[in-house]
Amino acid sequence: YGIIKMLDLIHPMYQQTAAYGHFGRKPKEFSYVDGDGKTQNATAFSWEQTDRAEALRKAAKLK
Repeated sequence: YGIIKMLDLIHPMYQQTAAYGHFGRKPKEFSYVDGDGKTQNATAFSWEQTDRAEALRKAAKLK
């Protein structure tokens, strides 16, 4: 329970990862309503984004 609370694993963003795995899937934007009734936006599979790859490669002085 403590790990679930600490990492906010109940967050709606993780529902899609619970089925069919979570690697190799395209990032997807979605909206949900939080506990206060406010609409929030999130990105599922955000760890699959590669938009920072070139900057990280340059910072590490890799070709």
